[in-house]
This record gives sequence, C-alpha cells and structure tokens, in this order.
Amino acid sequence: MYYGWLIVLLTSILFLAFNGIKMSWGVFVTTFSRDAVLGSSSQATLGVIQSVFFLCCSTASFIGKVTSDHCGYRIAAFTGTLLVVLGLGLSSLAPSALYLIFSYGVLYGLGMNILVSPLFFIVADWFPWEHRYHVMSTSWSMVTMPLGTVIFGNLIQWLHQTIGWRYGYLVLASFYAFWTIISIHTLQKPTKDVLQSAIQSESPLFPKQKASPSIEIRWSKQVRVVVMATWFVVYLSKGICQTISYAILVKQVESLGYTPADGAHCLTADGVAGFLSRLLVSLMGDHLKGYILYVYVICAGLLMVNNVLASYLTTLTGMFIYSTVLGLGQGPIIAAWYASCGEVLSGQDVPALFVLLRSGMGLGAAVGPFLAGFIYDISGSYKSAFLTMAALYLVNALLTAVIIFINGVQKKLAKSECRY
Repeated sequence: MYYGWLIVLLTSILFLAFNGIKMSWGVFVTTFSRDAVLGSSSQATLGVIQSVFFLCCSTASFIGKVTSDHCGYRIAAFTGTLLVVLGLGLSSLAPSALYLIFSYGVLYGLGMNILVSPLFFIVADWFPWEHRYHVMSTSWSMVTMPLGTVIFGNLIQWLHQTIGWRYGYLVLASFYAFWTIISIHTLQKPTKDVLQSAIQSESPLFPKQKASPSIEIRWSKQVRVVVMATWFVVYLSKGICQTISYAILVKQVESLGYTPADGAHCLTADGVAGFLSRLLVSLMGDHLKGYILYVYVICAGLLMVNNVLASYLTTLTGMFIYSTVLGLGQGPIIAAWYASCGEVLSGQDVPALFVLLRSGMGLGAAVGPFLAGFIYDISGSYKSAFLTMAALYLVNALLTAVIIFINGVQKKLAKSECRY
C-alpha cells in the first residue's frame, strides 16, 4: 500500500475531530449559559471566545506554514499539540468567560493553527498534482470533516451531561495527545524515488487525462485586484454565515421549547447531509471543472432561501429540515474550495487565491460568533440572525456571479485577440 494513504487516514481523523469540536460551539454556549460560574456572561462575550479562536486558528494560518517550513512537520505537530493540550487543560479550570478567551481562543487556536495547517501540505507532498489521486486525497479531509459534527456534537453533549464541561475539556485534550503519539512518526516527506514511482504507476480505474487546450488570458492589474478582492469578500461572507448557523442552531432549538439533545440531533442532520454532499462533489469533481462557480451560485441561493424560511420555523421537524438543507448547501462550497480557485482567474494565481480564501473564511468565522451573540443580546431572538445570513448569502451569490461574468468577458477578449 502506498504510504501516502496512511497520511491521508491519520490527517482525516484529526480534521474530523477539529471540525467536530469547532462546529459544536453551540453546544458549549448552551452549557455555559446554564453554568453557575459562566451563566452570567452575555451571549456576545461567549461569542468572542470563538471569534478569537478563529482569528488565531484560521485568519493567521500563515503561522502554521512558517512553523512547518522552518522546523519540519514533526516539530510543528509536537509544538501545536503542546499548545492544544495546554489550552484545553487550562480551559477546564476557567473561572470566567474572559479566561476562556485566552485559554481556548488564543492557546487552543494557535495550537490548532500550528498542528493543522501543515497537514494540508504534507498530503500534497505525497499526492502532488501529477498523482492520479491528487483531488481525492487532498479533498478527503474536507469530505470526512462533517462526520466530526455528527460524532463530536453528540459526544460533547454527552460529556457535558455526564461528567460536566470541565472534565469534557480534559477528555478532548487527551484525544489530541493520543493522536499525536500515534501519528507523529508518520509525518515525513516522500523520497523522490517513491514519489516518482507513484506518479508513473497506472490505474485502470483512474487513467491519466490529457490536458485540454486553454486560451491564456491576460489579466490587467486592476481587474486582477478587483477579482481577488471580490473572492475574499465571497469567503468572508461564507465564513460569517457558517459560524453563525452553528453558533445559534442548538440555542434556537432550545428556545423553541426543545432540549439541547434535540439541538445536537439537528447538528447530526447537518453533518450527515454535509458529508454526503461533499462526498458527491469530491467523486464527481472532475466532471464539474469549469462549472464549480456555477454550483457555488446555486448553493448560495439555496442557503439564502433556507435561512429566510428558518426565521419563521417553530417546530423541531422544521429545524431538522433546515439543518439538512444547511449541510447539503454548504457541502459543495467547502469540498471544492481549492478547485474553485482555479476558476476565479482562469487557472492563474491559484495559491494566492487559496490564501485569500482561507483568510476571508477565517476572518468571517471570527466575526460570526460575536455577531450572533450581539444580535441576540439586542433583539432577544435569533430571527434577525437568520435574516442576516440570508442577506449575506445573497451577496455571496451575486459576487460569485460577478466573477463568472468577468471571466466570461475576459475569455471573449482573449479569443478576439487570438483571431487577430
């Protein structure tokens, strides 16, 4: 068996846990709201904890890359794990929400930054673009991540109900420590001979595809900047919406008169639907090349309508359907996020666009939890939050359509130049 698949397996397990804990923040907020110590904290203050986490973990993702480039994958993973375990361990002792901003937001966030970011790169080392399984391997962590919402959303809810959130943090810290002990020795780059052999080997199921001819587009500096800025805003809005939805889902279900466990079941519906939609896009991605941005527009429109309707839902069945549509709509956007960068500037500046994507997503994720809490503190309900997400998804769809339009114009101009 190709050693790279072991890397894919182990990194996928970590991403599954990382995403599950991250997207279960609503479960934490619900528990904190009823806690004798943290219960007096405002929703906005609790939202700041997650906002700081996203700032440290995603927006500043270059920290993880710099660490791995200078220290290597193993040292980066070990350093990240130390910060993660320290952050979660200190969080179990939190006397206030402000304390959690440092222990969970800063320490855990920076630790996951250093631990997670290099894993994207090591998978790409074993499965470079020339490898026949490049798309499958590099997207697989995104496919499995929704399962983290299913597993860890219910696990965290169970931990809080049985042993309390403080011991729950210690259980999560133990998981990360165990993963590192098992995995750290596998984090190594392939040799040139091994990699060359893997690239040259043939597969009857995945034959090599011939590159299709393309027209080189000369992007002016002004248009390039406009498109890049637009792409950043697209994922900024996406990051805000994604984190708001997960921050308020459990609380919204509880406000309708149902239990936190019912809210966790809605998270399960989202996770299952998200997994299936990501899996479908991952498997069919090669057939969607050139049309991924069109899929983005459709998904953003679907999510816009979904959030408008959610603001009027009053039953658990309705929230369950909302969660399912949420997973189905968000799945393709996340699964194809690297491939989509290849369509924004017609195959040019893909690495720069991916950095902008992650930065926009991280900044939006940092703003989302605070915005959700602020809206609730002002209005006393989450209806305005759902309508805010609907408006942002409308902006998302329109801006993506603008990028498609600009690409169409540029391609026509390039074809005209070729004729003459």
